[in-house]
Amino acid sequence: MDTAYVHRWMREHPRSIHGASETVISRCAAAVHRSATRDAWLRAREIVDREHDRWVGTHGNHASPGFVAHEICIELARKLSHMEPAVPEGNEERFLDDETRAMLEPDATDAIRPWLHAQVVRAEHDAWRDIVKFTRKRGHSIPEEEHLSFDTTWEKTCEYGEAAAMVTDMLLRDYAKRIH
Repeated sequence: MDTAYVHRWMREHPRSIHGASETVISRCAAAVHRSATRDAWLRAREIVDREHDRWVGTHGNHASPGFVAHEICIELARKLSHMEPAVPEGNEERFLDDETRAMLEPDATDAIRPWLHAQVVRAEHDAWRDIVKFTRKRGHSIPEEEHLSFDTTWEKTCEYGEAAAMVTDMLLRDYAKRIH
C-alpha cells in the first residue's frame, strides 16, 4: 500500500478522518518516524547494556584504552548490524501520538494499517542503520574526545574489561541522549 492509495482512501472516506488527508498522512508519518526511531534506540541500548554488564568486573590482559574503545565500538557495530529487530504486524497505532490517533476513526486506522506498518518498518530500518553507523564512528571519536591513550606501555594501559566497561558506559549515555 502506498501513500497515493492512502490519500485516495481518505478522500473517499472523509468522515473517517478529522482534518485534511495531507495533514493526517503527514502527522501519521512523522509520529511513526519519531516512535519507531525511539524504539530502535531503546532496543540498541538494551543490547549495549547487556554488553556493559558482561564487561563490568572482568579481568584480563592489559590494553590501551584507545585501542579498546576502537575495538569495542567496531565489534558492537558489527554485532548490532546482525541484530536488527523484525517489526511484527499489528498494533501499528501504538506508534501514533494521542493527537494523531484522534484524527483517525477506527475504520481509517484499520484501512491504513498496512501503510502504517510499512512506515514503521522503514523508519526502524533507517534508525537501525544510523545506530550501527553511529556506534562504528564512536570507535574513532571516543578516543579522541576522551583523550584516551593508544600507548601500550604498562603504565598507560589498563585491564581490557575495565576499559570495555568504560566505553560501553559512554555508549549507553550517548544512546540515552538519542532516546526522546
